[in-house]
Amino acid sequence: MSPLVSVGMPVFNGADYIRDSLDAVLGQTFTDFELVISDNASSDETESICRDYAARDPRIRYFRQERNIGALGNFEFVLNEARATYFMWVAADDLPSPNWIEHLFRNLGDSDFGVFGDYQYISESGQAEGAVTTPRHLRRGSQLKVFMLPDTCGKCFYIYSLFRREPLASLRAFAEKPFLGNDQIIILRFLEGGDLRAVPGAVMKYRVHGANASSNEGRQRGAYRRTLFSVFPAAYYRHAIDALPHGKRPMVFPLVPLKYLYEQARSYRAFLTLLARKVGDRVMNVTYLRRQRATHG
Repeated sequence: MSPLVSVGMPVFNGADYIRDSLDAVLGQTFTDFELVISDNASSDETESICRDYAARDPRIRYFRQERNIGALGNFEFVLNEARATYFMWVAADDLPSPNWIEHLFRNLGDSDFGVFGDYQYISESGQAEGAVTTPRHLRRGSQLKVFMLPDTCGKCFYIYSLFRREPLASLRAFAEKPFLGNDQIIILRFLEGGDLRAVPGAVMKYRVHGANASSNEGRQRGAYRRTLFSVFPAAYYRHAIDALPHGKRPMVFPLVPLKYLYEQARSYRAFLTLLARKVGDRVMNVTYLRRQRATHG
């Protein structure tokens, strides 16, 4: 008999954090689920960790890829292997609260394509970095409005919603070849099928570190392509326009330059803030050393 929910966990070299994530998933208050793990040809201890957990919990189905199929391909693989009526992705370095699956399952409405909870950033060690946040409600057919939202407003957390599996699998979310900014376009594709709604009451803790799936995907594309994307993300805008309803595509052309200028200005402000912080820390360290030398000769 198939479980009610399939949880897909794509992973690549996740040995540092995957134990915590597996414990968080397997400790859910909702127990009628399978956990589908796809190991994207990891070179660390990920395989041995996953096989050990799979041997102890029959809800786990572990697959190891012979070669790296990319982050997007790995996400698609676990979806294709899922057997349940409902499906969700959980990253191998994130921590869902114990009531995560139960809360989302209870709140998935008829008009929802996917339902999410709250999210909170945490450090590598698991310390909270910022407040618990609820993403805004994204309504079906609002692709143009969602495209114009800041790329860092939290809308991409909806990828980790609870979905009905068959509508998700039949959507064109994975039709394009992987490119930088693909997660933003996937959200626009979701809005073809229904609302994306967040209901407070359960929290996904998103771990920030240098080996996140998005960071790995970006590194695989090389410094030149990452720089080109940040300066002129033409492919991203082209795919975004293609994801809009036909009647709204002419409206987006004058808006693209506005979004581009806004995102560039925001990135420039973030760079200046980081630079000021680094310079400030440097000045404080130099001042401290000078005082130490003056005091102790």
